[in-house]
Amino acid sequence: MYYISNMKSLQERLIWLRTERQLSQAELAEKVGVSQSAIAHLESGYRKTSRYIFTIADVLKVSADWLANGIGAPDEVKAAELQRTEPSSMTAAELKILIDLYSQSNATGREFIVKAARSAAQKAKAPKKLSR
Repeated sequence: MYYISNMKSLQERLIWLRTERQLSQAELAEKVGVSQSAIAHLESGYRKTSRYIFTIADVLKVSADWLANGIGAPDEVKAAELQRTEPSSMTAAELKILIDLYSQSNATGREFIVKAARSAAQKAKAPKKLSR
């Protein structure tokens, strides 16, 4: 896959990636669960971030860190993320994204983020089963 290393913004990366995946704004919006105008606002640069960045990245099968910040290569970083199991392995950039999303969210969004973090922490603490 061709990675454009000079893409400086979420706007550029989202347009490039959506086009690579051969999705219209409406199709991506439907898969993410947002309006087409929400995607258009990101692609136009009107919005600089989204509380749905993790969902958008998941739908497009790339790293949220790459999509939001341009760090790493989209598929390589996603593969590394999928191998992580411990919350403590979260990068500083990923933590910043999470904190930014939390601060921009309404009460419902913040509650969801807290529940997801608690669930991840519980899973990380759970004893691992030994395989034979």
